[in-house]
Amino acid sequence: MKKIINGKRYYLYTSLSQELKKIYQCEIYKFLCRLVFEYHGFRSWYQGLYTEEFELKYNREIIICENQFRIVGVAIIKKDLQEKKICTLRVAREYQHQGIGHNLVEMCMQQLHTDKPMITLHKSKLNQFEKLLSYYNFELEQTQKHYYSIFSTELVFNGLLPEKELIFNKIELMDMEKLYRAVVLSGKKNFEDYVDACIRCWYNRAQMRQINMLEV
Repeated sequence: MKKIINGKRYYLYTSLSQELKKIYQCEIYKFLCRLVFEYHGFRSWYQGLYTEEFELKYNREIIICENQFRIVGVAIIKKDLQEKKICTLRVAREYQHQGIGHNLVEMCMQQLHTDKPMITLHKSKLNQFEKLLSYYNFELEQTQKHYYSIFSTELVFNGLLPEKELIFNKIELMDMEKLYRAVVLSGKKNFEDYVDACIRCWYNRAQMRQINMLEV
């Protein structure tokens, strides 16, 4: 599947030559890398889409939109017996509101053979995607708190995410223990003060990660 729409080229990752796949695996990640601030395990998840030979795993596909050899939009889909899902949908900020998101969704639906693919998004992105979701009559079926990271909310359209236990990573557990001791020793008994201290700690760490990434 290759298309030219309004001067922009749309094509599948699997249509690339072996030499280009190695290059585009890195280029697609560069385009999507800011998602690490919404999903802490995004880098590992992205790397897990590929085999060692830079091929996509059997149930995955990536649709790419380019303008003058620059990636300006990406959709990652999953198709198996359990899910027909748009896992990732992003358009470069300066290319938004030009129909690229619509074109990517249309192509996702063609690849998935359904007009109601499952799609999830971070609650903070709802305003950005609301018109697109409404256009295709995607239905909000689930709101999941703490699903991909603590104190975040994931909105699920056209499906349900599998249940899973909330698991803190080791650094977050160390923070919680350290801050709990500090709150107790200070004489405070309000649980909200403890939660606020945890949130401030994790927020400040996320800000530092963002600063460090921008400096690289």
